[in-house]
Amino acid sequence: MRNNNYSKVTRLAFIMSLFLFNCVTTVFADSDTTFVVENKKITVYSRDGKVNISVHDIDGNNYYKTAEYNYSYNDKQKIRLVNIGISFPKNKEDKYTKRFKAHYPFFYIGRSIAAAEPFDFSYNEEMYSKHSKSFEWGFSFVNIAIPFNKAKTFGLTSAIQIGRIHHHFKNNYVMTNDGVRTVIQEMPIKNMKKSFMAYNVLRLPLRLELQNKNFHIGVGGSLELRCHERSKYKVAHEKKTTVSRDINMRSLGINAELSVGYGVVSLFMRESLTPLLDTKLAPKCYPLTIGIGLIL
Repeated sequence: MRNNNYSKVTRLAFIMSLFLFNCVTTVFADSDTTFVVENKKITVYSRDGKVNISVHDIDGNNYYKTAEYNYSYNDKQKIRLVNIGISFPKNKEDKYTKRFKAHYPFFYIGRSIAAAEPFDFSYNEEMYSKHSKSFEWGFSFVNIAIPFNKAKTFGLTSAIQIGRIHHHFKNNYVMTNDGVRTVIQEMPIKNMKKSFMAYNVLRLPLRLELQNKNFHIGVGGSLELRCHERSKYKVAHEKKTTVSRDINMRSLGINAELSVGYGVVSLFMRESLTPLLDTKLAPKCYPLTIGIGLIL
């Protein structure tokens, strides 16, 4: 590829030299000489004792600024000295093309908190949560990015995400459904290793993002669809026991989102603005997730 490009540049330089020679060895009249080589329009013209060269695309858009060169000649119209220094632009495929992109992690994982209110980092007494064991993980697909400026540093981004969330409870506390209400209560079960509720999400985030070559920051929200909820516990040396498949979970949720990242690493925070469970039939719970992701 480089040899081919070098050959093209050599041919252009040779042809331009011939036309420049023709221009400076003729009577000086204000006239232009135009020719086309390799899909480029090249114009050579003389003004006020100077030879000017300009290169354009076929449609007339300038490839770069006009270059000016001085020359001298004798009475016999023979060239004494002509210095030409032309810097041809690189081919479009060789130039770095800035692209506005969405910075959603292909894989992410984070700590999940079952807060009592939005943006509340305190302990939720109604949920008997064990925050050190609660987590969320998932994947992002089909990233979409729409720039708002010519510099392609600011715009709107979106993606499709799938995830799995686990909220763990204190030892011997189990989430159950008495047929109407969802309650978390202590149960006399020996050797209980863990107790938790879990569910899947399909999420559609939408963020305003500011970015440069390496750094990005985004703020926005997301809409998520929740499904496949379960309440389970596990006793040592036994399989997990499913307590309930109906925990009065709201199937649709709205979140606020913030992300900051550098390179392929992204930090994020997601806060639910709507309750996870039906507050008329279950404890208040607003999931808050803080995590890290890997961007491909």
